[in-house]
Order: sequence, then C-alpha cells, then structure tokens
Amino acid sequence: MRSENLNTVILQVRSRGDLLYPSRYEPWAQSLTGTLGGAPSYDPLRFAVQEAHNFGMEFHAWWNVVKVADGRDRPPSTAPPHIVNAHRDWVRLWVNRDRNGKPTSSEWWLDMGIPEVRMYLVSLVMEMVRDYDIDGVHFDYLRYPGPEFDDGTTYARYGNGMPKDDWRRENLNKFVRAVYDSITALRPMLKVGSAPIGIYRNLPGAEGWQAYVELFQDARRWLAEGKQDYIMPQVYWGMKGNPKFNVLVHNWQENSVGRHVYVGVGAYKPAILNELPALIDTTREAGALGNCFFTYDDINRADVFAGRYRYWALIPPMPWKDSIPPNPPASLAAFEENDGRYLLQWTIPTPALDGDSVKYFVVYRFIGGSGNTDDPSNLLVVLGGKQSSYLDEIARPTSLRYRYVITSLDKGNVESAPSNEAAVMIAPLVALARPFQPTHSLAQNSPNPFSEFSFIAYELRERARVDLRLTDMNGKQVQTLVSGMEDAGRYVVMLDGERLRPGRYTYSLTANGFSATKSMEVSR
Repeated sequence: MRSENLNTVILQVRSRGDLLYPSRYEPWAQSLTGTLGGAPSYDPLRFAVQEAHNFGMEFHAWWNVVKVADGRDRPPSTAPPHIVNAHRDWVRLWVNRDRNGKPTSSEWWLDMGIPEVRMYLVSLVMEMVRDYDIDGVHFDYLRYPGPEFDDGTTYARYGNGMPKDDWRRENLNKFVRAVYDSITALRPMLKVGSAPIGIYRNLPGAEGWQAYVELFQDARRWLAEGKQDYIMPQVYWGMKGNPKFNVLVHNWQENSVGRHVYVGVGAYKPAILNELPALIDTTREAGALGNCFFTYDDINRADVFAGRYRYWALIPPMPWKDSIPPNPPASLAAFEENDGRYLLQWTIPTPALDGDSVKYFVVYRFIGGSGNTDDPSNLLVVLGGKQSSYLDEIARPTSLRYRYVITSLDKGNVESAPSNEAAVMIAPLVALARPFQPTHSLAQNSPNPFSEFSFIAYELRERARVDLRLTDMNGKQVQTLVSGMEDAGRYVVMLDGERLRPGRYTYSLTANGFSATKSMEVSR
C-alpha cells in the first residue's frame, strides 16, 4: 500500500463479536486460527500498528458495532464467552429476506435501546484505546438492521413516549456521544469516525436504501454535534445509473459542517473498479479530502489508480483537535557523498508551544530555482521524527541545481514552516554550464567516458529546426535524441548508457545549416 502512496490503513479488528487482540471481554477472532477463541502466537493488532507506523502510515481500528454474529445458531463456548452467549437478553435474531419475503440468512444484532449494551460497548472500545497506539477508531455497522427489528419490549420499557423511529436514532446517538467523549477525554488526538450507509436520505438521482429512514442512522447529527472527526460514507455506486456517485459525494461534502469527509468506494465491484480514476477525480472536485477503498485485495494490482496517486499526500490536519504547528528543523545542510548521492543533515527541533514533538519529517526537493511545499510533486520522502539525516540519490538528474527544505509534522499532522534551504549542484552538469559563444554550438558530453548516464548540451542562437542523432562507429544510427523546432536557448539532453553497448559513438547536431559532430565512449 505504501508503494501506491496510500497513507492510512483501516483494519477490521472487531468483526462479529470477536477481536484481533486479547481482551477480558470478548474472544479471539475466528479468522485468526479458524477457531473462535483460538489464540495466535502473537498480537496481530500490535504488529499491524507497528508496521503501519514503520511506513509512515496512520492506523485506524475498524470496529463493527451492532452486528455480532452470523447464523441462527449460537457461537461455540469460549473464554471469555461470545456476547451472544454471555448476554442472550442483549441480542435479537434478525432474518434477512429476499424481495419475495423468503428468508435468506440470519444474524444476531445487539439491542441498542438497552442502556447496559451501550455502556458495555464503550468499555470494550476503551480497553483497546488504552492498550494500543492506534491513530483512529473507525465504526461500522453503527445502525439498526431494518424497521422490523425485534425491540418492542425494550421500547416499551425505555421509550418514554418518544416516536419509535426517533427513539432508535437517539439510542445510536447516545452511544456515539458517550464513546467520543470517553475516547477524547483519554486521548484527545485520537480520531473517531464511522462509515454510514451512502444514502442519508433520497435525493434526485440518488435513491435507494436510506440510512436515516430505514436504518435509524443519523450520521449528519453526529457531525453537527462534533461527535465525529470524520465520516466515510459507503458510496458504493458508480457515475451512471441510480444512485449516482457524484450526487452523493457532493451531498455529503455540503453537509460536513467543517469535519472531514473521506468517500468510501466499493472497489470490490468490477464495474466500480474500472471507474476508480473518475471516482477519485469526482471526489476531489467536490472538495472531499480523500477516498477509502473496500477492499485492499481489489486494488492490489498495477496502475489501478491510473496515476491519480503518483505522489505521496500528507494526511489533512484536524484544527479542532490541534492547530499549533511544531517547530521546523534547523541547520539543514547538504553534502555530495559520491556520484549522484547527496547527504542531508539537520537538527531536530525542540517541542512546540503545546508540547508536541516531531512525529515525522517531510523532505521536499525542488528542481532549479522554483518550487513550493504545496505541490505534491516536490515531496520526496516522509521520515520518522527521530531521524536527523537522509541520503538522497539523484540517478537521472534533469537540472543543474536542486534545492531542499524540510518541515516537521506533529501527531495531529500539523505541518511546520519550512527549514532553511540547502542546495546541491550536479557535478556532471557543472562542466556544461560554461558560457557559450553567441552562435549555434554543441558541447562535449559529460561525463565521458560513462557507463550509466551522460549529458549533451547545445545552444541555439535563434529558433531552428534541430536534429540531434547518435551513431555507432559503423555509421549506423542508434537513436534520434531530438527532432523538431526549438526556440533560441540552452538545452541539455540525457543519454541512458544502460541502453547502449560498450564502445565509441558519435553524436551530430544540425540546426538551420549549422552542423557539428563529437565522439564519446560508453564503458562498463
């Protein structure tokens, strides 16, 4: 995932009332060993968090809330017991049916109208929050299964005359408030988000399964009350048909009340997978801050994003959590180690006004005399906050001069001002930088001889038709390096020695009656 420039991992750690980590409340996940409650030989959650952080990625723990078991039968005995066995009075059997009303499958769901259920879930979440260095908690199945849910007895006891639909929504709202307040009281910077159903309420061009009406899920209220840091709506449809992806994305972003929207994409659907570039473009155009792809297996292939994630993107900060930037690195210096390798060194800054130290350093590299840190193409690498040096390799230079600056990121992804600037000159090109005469001219390539790469410089005194060709010692043309009209000025062409056999070659320039030829050598 890091090789594709993705910056966050969301791993399901609670699936069906079972866990990917040891707990005094619930059993080990069946997916780990094939047996519910079977303990693996390691802690999968701790391992996954560490690996994500090693690659500079955030880790969010994906936690299914209300749906706790598949099938009509109760889970087998475990220690600790599965919640269906431990608290039979807390769960209700839900039967899925097809369009003709025929039963298709059964599931166990918690009854969120019972106060003890909500308290239990908060305690279970907080156990994980206390024990693991996760960056976020991501809630799924934070809803009711449907209007026919069997909670009549609970409603009679706790409804207090409230309309049943509103009472169900308020049950979920109470959990969202309680869990957000509990998490942020202990770890203020921990992100809390959820993945609501993609259609909040029907819209023209986007109609279907309505979260608010049919599932009693009021995610817009969670945002409005400030009890979610981000929302990741499951917009698992494409650009055509109904519901339309673009309609839903714009609607969610327009109702985000300043919180983050990361649009969930149903990449598991073949038709959606083929539309990923267009869906990413639409998300960006709407102003949402990112996409999440379900599932990883479906995007784990070459060029599935068609270059949309060519560059690494920093995770957007959340100013309601942290608005104070860290201090920038100091005393940045750059040194040439050997051909094509340049050592950067800097001083780690002191903590900022809010006490935050540096979590990551961001290295930017600019070509020539221009560039800024807002352009992702200039972001070279993200490093751990304890690192104070980096060895950069410029194997295929395209400029005489490169400039570097480094910024700091704190735990809230707030970025500092840039450090001082350090610059390096590319040695092979320095030889080509000498003044030319005010005529068409062709310089000797540098370095010469060479094995990996070399550079040919030429200058035009006026706009001209230019041909620059490479020929072997038998007079056979090997490559056409330049062919076409060019304005007056200086030009540098790079030769890739890996494509050439060892030996002597000549290269010739013609431009508006001018011609020149020079020889060079490729060695190994």
